[in-house]
Amino acid sequence: MRKIILTLILIMFICGCTIPDVLKQMMPGFEQQEVKELPPDIITVQSLNILPTPPINTEDEFSVSFILKNQDDTNEVGQVKYNLFDSGLCDRAAGDDKALGTLVPLQEEFVEWTFRAPTNDQIAQISTKCPIRFKVDYNFDARSQIDVNVISQSRLTELQRAGEGVTFTPTLTVGRGPVKIYLSFGASLPVKSGNKLPLYILVEDKGDGLYSLIPDEEGKRLVIEAPGFDATECVKDGKFTRSDSRLVSDGAIPLIRKKTVQLRCSLTAPAESFEKTYYITASLNYDYTITEETEVAVNPTG
Repeated sequence: MRKIILTLILIMFICGCTIPDVLKQMMPGFEQQEVKELPPDIITVQSLNILPTPPINTEDEFSVSFILKNQDDTNEVGQVKYNLFDSGLCDRAAGDDKALGTLVPLQEEFVEWTFRAPTNDQIAQISTKCPIRFKVDYNFDARSQIDVNVISQSRLTELQRAGEGVTFTPTLTVGRGPVKIYLSFGASLPVKSGNKLPLYILVEDKGDGLYSLIPDEEGKRLVIEAPGFDATECVKDGKFTRSDSRLVSDGAIPLIRKKTVQLRCSLTAPAESFEKTYYITASLNYDYTITEETEVAVNPTG
């Protein structure tokens, strides 16, 4: 029991996860591994501000402003746009919805809208609130990579005769952004040349927005690249189709409670005369929406 607890603590320390995250990943087929995971934040809304400070009198003007920021210091974020979709009884007097296009790393954009509070008649001489609700859309790529060691039977036998332990701990690197792709193996490593290697895949939305479906749409499907491995059985299982040297998800995949079911794909390890490290990569291009809101109190006058 003490060993199990220590193992859990070690995994938590390595991946920076909370206990529920660790237990979630410990499903059948999950192999203990080092996890390097970048934060989920990418496009954020900062410094949301209302001037003058509410409450606002009827028919007065006020402004709502905020900053959109690309938090990534390496990658551009494409197709960024913002849109006001609800302001209650307050009418927008100035400021438009806008498509910003691409935000370069760490770029900030200041946004400001001006509103006019409703009349006394519109609020029936009763204090009310105007909900200011808007959404931000953008496009990004989820990327993950895991390494795997392939060893020949002769090399394995040599090491075992020498009394050396033959183990390999894979490292999973999960890229930045709210949509995460987790990869794990259902067999001990290293894998012997020519043997089957079950690969498990889980996609999860860890952001503040909502991504509910991996669509069956060109350019938006889940892609797995496993150079050197034979993926014939993955195609036979019906979950993936082959596109050049890549495996592409076949059919729409829903996210239930912000995650997919665990997908399984059986690979066959390449022929190796000695031993070699290979890399398996997963990617997913996705459109993401976050929503923000604030309330502005309005008091009657006269």
